[in-house]
Amino acid sequence: MNTEELTETVNALANLVLVQAGQASAFGAVIDALIATLGTSFPPLVAPLLQHLEVLAEMRRENLAEESFEGFDSIIEDIQGNLRILQKNA
Repeated sequence: MNTEELTETVNALANLVLVQAGQASAFGAVIDALIATLGTSFPPLVAPLLQHLEVLAEMRRENLAEESFEGFDSIIEDIQGNLRILQKNA
């Protein structure tokens, strides 16, 4: 592989990462909107949602590479925090 091919490969990977970051952010916005809608429309469902999230997150975390833990845990903690805010405001 020459320098030009390496540069093309690195640029393609960087673009892929940027596209995936945009997609992940969009999914996050959708999930936040769903949680806010659920929490404000059906407050009794917030507690069970928190419980299910804790169990399912633990199960999914077991299938991740260690390098993914920080990002995964950060998102789960953010969602749990939002759910707790909704619980307090219900």
